[in-house]
Amino acid sequence: MFIKLDIAKTFDKLSWQYMRSILGAYGFDRKWINWVMNLVSTLFYSILLNGSPSKILQASRGIQQGDPLSPFLFILMAEGLSRLLHHQAALGSLCGLQIHDGMDKQTHQKFVDDTMLMGHPSIQEACVFKNCIIQFAKASGLEVNPLKSQVFFLNTPGITQRNILRTLGFPRGSFPSKYLGFPLS
Repeated sequence: MFIKLDIAKTFDKLSWQYMRSILGAYGFDRKWINWVMNLVSTLFYSILLNGSPSKILQASRGIQQGDPLSPFLFILMAEGLSRLLHHQAALGSLCGLQIHDGMDKQTHQKFVDDTMLMGHPSIQEACVFKNCIIQFAKASGLEVNPLKSQVFFLNTPGITQRNILRTLGFPRGSFPSKYLGFPLS
Protein backbone atom coordinates (compact mmCIF):
# COMPACT_ATOMS: atom_id res chain seq x y z
CA MET A 1 0.00 0.00 0.00
CA PHE A 2 1.00 3.60 -0.57
CA ILE A 3 -0.24 6.43 1.63
CA LYS A 4 0.03 9.91 0.16
CA LEU A 5 0.01 12.37 3.09
CA ASP A 6 -1.07 15.98 2.87
CA ILE A 7 0.27 18.02 5.78
CA ALA A 8 -2.22 20.84 6.39
CA LYS A 9 -1.10 24.45 6.84
CA THR A 10 2.49 23.41 7.26
CA PHE A 11 3.96 26.80 8.05
CA ASP A 12 1.57 28.32 10.60
CA LYS A 13 1.15 25.31 12.92
CA LEU A 14 4.74 24.40 13.66
CA SER A 15 5.60 24.30 17.37
CA TRP A 16 8.55 26.49 18.26
CA GLN A 17 9.51 24.17 21.13
CA TYR A 18 9.62 21.25 18.68
CA MET A 19 11.73 23.36 16.31
CA ARG A 20 14.19 24.23 19.08
CA SER A 21 14.40 20.56 20.14
CA ILE A 22 14.97 19.25 16.61
CA LEU A 23 17.66 21.85 15.85
CA GLY A 24 19.37 20.92 19.12
CA ALA A 25 19.11 17.20 18.31
CA TYR A 26 20.89 17.88 15.01
CA GLY A 27 23.75 19.45 16.93
CA PHE A 28 23.34 23.03 15.76
CA ASP A 29 25.16 25.50 18.02
CA ARG A 30 22.96 27.08 20.71
CA LYS A 31 23.82 30.57 19.44
CA TRP A 32 22.70 29.66 15.89
CA ILE A 33 19.48 28.10 17.26
CA ASN A 34 18.77 31.29 19.21
CA TRP A 35 19.27 33.36 16.03
CA VAL A 36 16.83 31.16 14.11
CA MET A 37 14.32 31.20 16.95
CA ASN A 38 14.53 35.00 17.16
CA LEU A 39 13.88 35.22 13.42
CA VAL A 40 10.74 33.08 13.61
CA SER A 41 9.44 34.16 17.02
CA THR A 42 9.69 37.95 16.86
CA LEU A 43 6.84 38.12 14.39
CA PHE A 44 3.96 40.35 15.44
CA TYR A 45 0.68 41.58 13.99
CA SER A 46 -1.57 44.58 14.41
CA ILE A 47 -5.11 44.66 13.07
CA LEU A 48 -6.71 47.78 11.64
CA LEU A 49 -10.18 48.15 13.14
CA ASN A 50 -12.20 51.13 11.90
CA GLY A 51 -8.96 52.71 10.70
CA SER A 52 -7.16 52.38 14.05
CA PRO A 53 -4.46 49.80 14.77
CA SER A 54 -5.11 47.32 17.56
CA LYS A 55 -2.66 46.37 20.27
CA ILE A 56 0.30 44.42 18.97
CA LEU A 57 -0.40 40.69 18.83
CA GLN A 58 2.64 38.44 19.15
CA ALA A 59 2.61 35.19 17.16
CA SER A 60 3.02 32.07 19.28
CA ARG A 61 3.91 29.49 16.65
CA GLY A 62 4.60 28.95 12.99
CA ILE A 63 7.08 30.25 10.48
CA GLN A 64 6.52 32.66 7.64
CA GLN A 65 5.58 31.09 4.33
CA GLY A 66 7.67 32.69 1.60
CA ASP A 67 10.58 33.38 3.95
CA PRO A 68 13.74 31.92 2.33
CA LEU A 69 14.54 30.12 5.59
CA SER A 70 11.12 28.41 5.81
CA PRO A 71 11.66 25.50 3.37
CA PHE A 72 15.00 24.66 5.01
CA LEU A 73 13.43 24.69 8.48
CA PHE A 74 10.42 22.68 7.36
CA ILE A 75 12.61 19.96 5.85
CA LEU A 76 14.50 19.67 9.13
CA MET A 77 11.24 19.56 11.11
CA ALA A 78 9.72 16.90 8.84
CA GLU A 79 12.78 14.74 9.47
CA GLY A 80 11.22 13.98 12.86
CA LEU A 81 8.58 11.87 11.10
CA SER A 82 11.24 10.16 8.99
CA ARG A 83 13.25 9.21 12.05
CA LEU A 84 10.14 7.90 13.80
CA LEU A 85 9.35 5.70 10.77
CA HIS A 86 12.96 4.45 10.59
CA HIS A 87 12.82 3.61 14.30
CA GLN A 88 9.60 1.61 13.86
CA ALA A 89 11.16 -0.26 10.91
CA ALA A 90 14.25 -1.07 13.00
CA LEU A 91 11.99 -2.44 15.74
CA GLY A 92 10.27 -4.64 13.14
CA SER A 93 6.92 -2.86 13.58
CA LEU A 94 6.94 -1.66 9.96
CA CYS A 95 7.62 -4.07 7.11
CA GLY A 96 7.91 -1.44 4.42
CA LEU A 97 7.71 -2.23 0.74
CA GLN A 98 10.39 -3.68 -1.50
CA ILE A 99 9.98 -1.97 -4.86
CA HIS A 100 12.24 -4.42 -6.73
CA ASP A 101 14.78 -7.16 -6.00
CA GLY A 102 18.07 -5.95 -4.60
CA MET A 103 16.58 -2.77 -3.18
CA ASP A 104 16.10 -2.24 0.56
CA LYS A 105 12.54 -2.10 1.83
CA GLN A 106 11.16 1.44 1.85
CA THR A 107 8.81 2.88 4.48
CA HIS A 108 8.53 6.40 3.09
CA GLN A 109 9.60 8.95 0.51
CA LYS A 110 9.76 12.67 1.32
CA PHE A 111 10.20 15.81 -0.69
CA VAL A 112 9.72 19.08 1.27
CA ASP A 113 6.09 18.82 2.47
CA ASP A 114 5.12 15.85 0.27
CA THR A 115 5.25 12.49 2.00
CA MET A 116 4.51 9.02 0.64
CA LEU A 117 4.36 6.16 3.14
CA MET A 118 4.90 2.64 1.80
CA GLY A 119 4.13 -0.61 3.51
CA HIS A 120 2.66 -4.08 3.52
CA PRO A 121 -1.14 -3.82 3.20
CA SER A 122 -2.14 -4.98 6.69
CA ILE A 123 -4.10 -3.58 9.61
CA GLN A 124 -0.99 -3.86 11.79
CA GLU A 125 1.10 -1.79 9.39
CA ALA A 126 -1.71 0.78 9.03
CA CYS A 127 -1.94 1.08 12.84
CA VAL A 128 1.81 1.71 13.14
CA PHE A 129 1.64 4.38 10.41
CA LYS A 130 -1.35 5.99 12.13
CA ASN A 131 0.42 6.02 15.51
CA CYS A 132 3.54 7.57 13.95
CA ILE A 133 1.42 10.28 12.31
CA ILE A 134 -0.35 11.00 15.63
CA GLN A 135 2.94 11.16 17.58
CA PHE A 136 4.49 13.45 14.99
CA ALA A 137 1.42 15.74 15.01
CA LYS A 138 1.45 15.99 18.82
CA ALA A 139 5.17 16.77 18.95
CA SER A 140 5.39 19.17 16.00
CA GLY A 141 1.99 20.85 15.91
CA LEU A 142 1.68 19.85 12.24
CA GLU A 143 -1.47 18.02 11.19
CA VAL A 144 -2.26 15.66 8.35
CA ASN A 145 -5.26 16.67 6.28
CA PRO A 146 -7.39 13.47 6.19
CA LEU A 147 -9.51 14.71 3.27
CA LYS A 148 -6.53 15.32 0.98
CA SER A 149 -4.46 12.31 2.05
CA GLN A 150 -5.05 9.08 0.12
CA VAL A 151 -4.35 5.35 0.34
CA PHE A 152 -3.44 3.37 -2.80
CA PHE A 153 -3.58 -0.41 -3.00
CA LEU A 154 -2.05 -3.00 -5.32
CA ASN A 155 -3.41 -6.56 -5.36
CA THR A 156 -5.05 -6.22 -1.94
CA PRO A 157 -8.29 -8.00 -0.99
CA GLY A 158 -11.33 -5.71 -0.66
CA ILE A 159 -11.95 -6.52 3.02
CA THR A 160 -8.34 -5.62 3.88
CA GLN A 161 -8.64 -2.38 1.92
CA ARG A 162 -11.83 -1.39 3.77
CA ASN A 163 -10.28 -2.16 7.18
CA ILE A 164 -7.14 -0.17 6.39
CA LEU A 165 -9.18 2.80 5.11
CA ARG A 166 -11.30 2.69 8.27
CA THR A 167 -8.17 2.52 10.46
CA LEU A 168 -6.40 5.42 8.76
CA GLY A 169 -9.45 7.57 8.05
CA PHE A 170 -8.18 8.51 4.59
CA PRO A 171 -10.01 8.02 1.27
CA ARG A 172 -8.91 5.44 -1.30
CA GLY A 173 -6.78 6.85 -4.06
CA SER A 174 -7.04 5.62 -7.62
CA PHE A 175 -4.56 5.26 -10.44
CA PRO A 176 -3.49 7.15 -12.41
CA SER A 177 -2.55 9.78 -9.82
CA LYS A 178 0.30 12.25 -9.38
CA TYR A 179 3.04 12.52 -6.78
CA LEU A 180 5.44 15.47 -7.02
CA GLY A 181 3.90 16.19 -10.41
CA PHE A 182 4.85 12.76 -11.79
CA PRO A 183 2.20 10.25 -12.84
CA LEU A 184 1.67 7.15 -10.69
CA SER A 185 0.04 4.25 -12.49
